Amino acid sequence: MDTMLDYFWNVSTTPEPSENLSEGGMAANYTRDLTSQLKHDIPITGLFIVSYGLVFLFSLGGNVGLCIVVLKYPRLRTVTNYFLLNLAVGDIMVTVCCMPFTLVDNILIGYAFAEAICRLSRMIEGVSVAASVLGLSAVAFYRYRAIVHPQKPKMTRKRAYQLIVVSWLVSLFIMLPLAFVLKGRYLEDQGIKVYICKEEWPTIEYDQAFTTTLFVFVYFLPVMSMAVMYGEVSRKLWGRQQMSRSSQRYSDRARKRAQVTKMLIMIVVLFALSWLPLWVLQFLGVFAQLPETIARDLFMYVWPVAHWLGYCNCLVNPIVYGYFNRDIRRQLQSPASVTMPTM
Repeated sequence: MDTMLDYFWNVSTTPEPSENLSEGGMAANYTRDLTSQLKHDIPITGLFIVSYGLVFLFSLGGNVGLCIVVLKYPRLRTVTNYFLLNLAVGDIMVTVCCMPFTLVDNILIGYAFAEAICRLSRMIEGVSVAASVLGLSAVAFYRYRAIVHPQKPKMTRKRAYQLIVVSWLVSLFIMLPLAFVLKGRYLEDQGIKVYICKEEWPTIEYDQAFTTTLFVFVYFLPVMSMAVMYGEVSRKLWGRQQMSRSSQRYSDRARKRAQVTKMLIMIVVLFALSWLPLWVLQFLGVFAQLPETIARDLFMYVWPVAHWLGYCNCLVNPIVYGYFNRDIRRQLQSPASVTMPTM
C-alpha cells in the first residue's frame, strides 16, 4: 500500500551495520542536532506532537474507562456492549501500539525503529481496524436481526464471543501479507545512505491488488452493508413508534431501541469519515502517477493529518457511548466507578 516516494517512507541517516566506524567517527559523521532530523520546522512538528498526544491521552483514558465500567457492572454486560467492548479493545491497541510510532515516523527523517517494530506496528493497526469494522458489522447484524426479524432466536453472549473471535481471526488472515512484504532497507538520497521501512511487493500489480482487496473487504462492503441494515432498522423502528402511541410501555421500549440504534449509526458514520481520507491517499499512492514534488508535499503534510484523523476515531467512540447511553455516561463520570473490577 505504499508505492509513493521512497523519500516519504522516511529518509534516515542511520549508518549501515556493516560500516566499521569508531565511536568518534560515528559521532562526527552521523550525529546531528534535533532540528536537522525533523521533517518539518519546529511549529509544525510541535503541532503534530500536541495533536497526536492529545488524541493518545484521551483515547487511552476513554477506552480503558469504558472497558472497566462494562466489566465492573453486570447490568452493562449486554450483547451490544460486549461488541462495543471489543471495539474499545481494538482502539486501545491502536492507541498504544501504533500512535506513538506513527507520530515519530511522521516527524523524524528516517525510520527510527527496528524492522520488527515496523512490521508489528503496521500489523496491529491493520488487524485492529479490520477487526473493528467487522465487529461493527456484527453488531449491525445483531440489531437488524433483533428489530427487523424479532421472531428469530436472539443472539446469546456465547454467540457474540464467537463472532468477536472470528472477526479477529479473519482480520489477522487478511493482513497476513504485510508480515512478509514489510522490509527495512537502505536507500541513497541526495548522496546520503538512508534507512527506510516499507512494503516491498514483487510488482506494482500485487500492491494494487492488495490495496483494492483491503478497501473492498475492510471498508467499502462493511460500510455499505451496515448502511443497508441500519436503514432497515430505522424504517422498522419509525413504523413501530407510529403504532405505539397508545401503549406507553411499548413506546418506552421503542424509544430505548431507537436511542441505541442512533448511537450505533453515529459510530459507523464517524468510522467511515475518519478513515476515508487515509484510504484516498493510499489509492493515490498506488494508482496515481503524481509529479514527485506534488507527491512529496502531499504526503509530507497531508498524510500525517489523515492518519491523525483516523486515530481520532479511537477517541470519539467513548464520547459517543457516553452521549447516547445514560448508564455508561453516569459510570464514566463517577471517579469511584472507574476502578479495576475485582476478579
